[in-house]
Amino acid sequence: MCRFGDIFIADKNMASDFHRVKQTVLVVSDDKANKNSSVVTVVPIVAAAEQDKLMNYVYIHDYGMSEENIAVVEQITTLDQTQLLVKIGSIRGTAYAGQIKKALKQYLGL
Repeated sequence: MCRFGDIFIADKNMASDFHRVKQTVLVVSDDKANKNSSVVTVVPIVAAAEQDKLMNYVYIHDYGMSEENIAVVEQITTLDQTQLLVKIGSIRGTAYAGQIKKALKQYLGL
């Protein structure tokens, strides 16, 4: 089972093997939902160089990644849990986890 704050390499294209698209993602759905559902809510993680094009993001460094990256809060999506291929890290229990929650609330107007 995945948990809030886990970082995975995910297969974004489940329908066919023709063009497999792999993306680093951050799990943002609640642990209870992750345990009881076949789907998981994630945000993509991209290189920090992409920040100029984005409005809602959180810098993340370490925790399974070798360079500074950003979690793109404005690109929330849902994946089937079978699309999560390899866990590469986690921000659970770090200051980044709180920043992600705050950014999600702000972005969603909660």
